[in-house]
Amino acid sequence: MINEAPGARSRRGVIIHYHLFKNAGTSVDAILRRNFGEGWASQEYPPRSNGEAAREFLIANPQIAALSSHTLLLPPPEIQETEIIPVIFIRHPLDRLKSAYLFEREQRADTFGVRLARENDFPGYLRARMAIPGDRSCRNFQTHRLAMAEPANGDSELARAIRAFGRLPFIGSVEAFDASLAELERLVRRWFPEFRVFQARENVSRPPRPIEERIATLKAELGDELFEAASAANADDLELYDRALARYKAAFEEARAEPGNRSEVAKPAGDFTPEEFHTLVRLARRAVRADLETRRSIQSHGINIVPANYYSDLPTIAELESSFEFDDPLGPYRSPHVFDADRLASFLATLDQYAEEFDPPQDGDPQDPAGFFWRNPAFSYSDAVAYYCVLRHLKPAHVLEVGSGFSTFVALQAIERNGSGRISCIEPFPRPWLGNLEQRVTIHRQRVQEFDAYFFNSQLMDSDVLFIDSTHTVKAGSDCLHLYLRILPELTSKVTVHAHDIYLPFPQPRRHAEQQIYWTEQYLLYSYLLQNPVAKVVYGSRYHHAQNRAVLDKLMRGRYPSGGGSFWFTLNER
Repeated sequence: MINEAPGARSRRGVIIHYHLFKNAGTSVDAILRRNFGEGWASQEYPPRSNGEAAREFLIANPQIAALSSHTLLLPPPEIQETEIIPVIFIRHPLDRLKSAYLFEREQRADTFGVRLARENDFPGYLRARMAIPGDRSCRNFQTHRLAMAEPANGDSELARAIRAFGRLPFIGSVEAFDASLAELERLVRRWFPEFRVFQARENVSRPPRPIEERIATLKAELGDELFEAASAANADDLELYDRALARYKAAFEEARAEPGNRSEVAKPAGDFTPEEFHTLVRLARRAVRADLETRRSIQSHGINIVPANYYSDLPTIAELESSFEFDDPLGPYRSPHVFDADRLASFLATLDQYAEEFDPPQDGDPQDPAGFFWRNPAFSYSDAVAYYCVLRHLKPAHVLEVGSGFSTFVALQAIERNGSGRISCIEPFPRPWLGNLEQRVTIHRQRVQEFDAYFFNSQLMDSDVLFIDSTHTVKAGSDCLHLYLRILPELTSKVTVHAHDIYLPFPQPRRHAEQQIYWTEQYLLYSYLLQNPVAKVVYGSRYHHAQNRAVLDKLMRGRYPSGGGSFWFTLNER
């Protein structure tokens, strides 16, 4: 995560990316995620939410340096001692409509737009959209959104949009994307000197072609009458498109004249000068072949230099970009033997009876917490309320946590409400404040690999809970190998098991790879569950967020957003 320039300004800088649908927003989000890491957030808001909603979020989360949203509306929020940097991109409106159609046609969601796209070709889709009175998605959508930045004062929507166009510090052009990114980098580096853009083409519906060629193809596809009607319905957007493109005209023309050349910001080695890059590669190749002691010394600095080839256990960026995992919107790992929809829905309904009891505060001190609070950095969202409800429902005599922290506060609250039960934690690196709980919790300051199956069987009886929040890594000697290959198969009692940061039936999020996080626990877990007669999945935060969103939202009681990565299954149920 990059930081603001020290001492350069007394005001906090925050980027707000107003992510207009199919306006290269996913690519911009990828750049923001790579630069800011956990300092980037994506938030969606109810219809007609203005800057006040973002204002509350940004005040409550001072660590956030970049916020992205499809639904947040202009004008930007006003926050004391904070400079908001709004980012918005403009695109040729008809090209945008075709891209939206192609995107919706491939979705599995049951929405009006998706059904319309599946049932029609593009001309039929566009006619149906334009026949709906007041449907702004196909009528000057970008003008409508940009005009909200300015008060009406009796002016037309286009006049307000043009006024905003001249006043806002950054308006990008999708058609001159690389030149726009160069300007974005120049602007943002006033606040974040280490900010760098890079070549990012995310969520692209079609291969890139010159805009004139794309529009000519669209005209032939739509026919003269529909093409002219759509152009007239988006005349204001066409005006904004022309203005945005003119802002980057010189760079745009240069890129078209030399299509084989990329701008400086698009180079894969953009964080380095050419000399630095070649030196880096040369030394890295030597390091890969170095002796054990040299590699040990390099690793002592928190760096591991490994080969990038077909046999590497770390995926390359190209392998991630072509992975089958992200092609299936329903998730590629959804065996009905693992995910019994009726059992999962029934268990979620059972948990709901306890949800009203769980009402922790929003905020607290992460360095010295007095108890659980929603905005902690480690364990929250639906994971927390589900943990509480599971313990209230099962009323275990013993909860054994492998990995502990804010989850332990949740367990304590549930056990105390039950009126019985004890908690043990296997935690080799406990947070300093966890020691304050030792009168209520037994803490084993050892690696879980030091505990054999006999220990677990002596600790876990029927109806007890084994809570796993591991390193999530499948590597030689890891805690995951020990737990899934040496402990779980040997357990004899009927226990309920939790694993955290599990996104099944979906893959690990793309953002993890962008942050060089390659967690593989869930793949080992899935293989353990397949055709396993003694294991039954009963809950998944990510699963329910996709399949039973309304019921999961109800479980939250409006106190915090739903979501998360908790995954629960039973063993030896008789």
